[in-house]
Amino acid sequence: MGAGIVDAPWFDPVLIAGLVVVNGPLYWVLYRVLFEDLDELWEAIRFFITPDLISAIRGEYVEDLWAELKLGVLVGVSVGAVVLEYTGICSSLG
Repeated sequence: MGAGIVDAPWFDPVLIAGLVVVNGPLYWVLYRVLFEDLDELWEAIRFFITPDLISAIRGEYVEDLWAELKLGVLVGVSVGAVVLEYTGICSSLG
């Protein structure tokens, strides 16, 4: 029994870290497709942190929804790619 972060036979943190690094170009391309620049990404993060009620009071509710959707797509596709690749690699190794 190892003393790792997660004590499960299916969990390999080195493989996950490797997939995160290898997928760097995917993250970059997806970021460039969804966001014009780094300021727009930070604005999406700001909208994510700001409660929707505050955005609505400020008159930014639609911008909030759109920014959060783009941020969700970026994070979802990035995490999903790693999960699918990890699952495929682990199932092929047996």
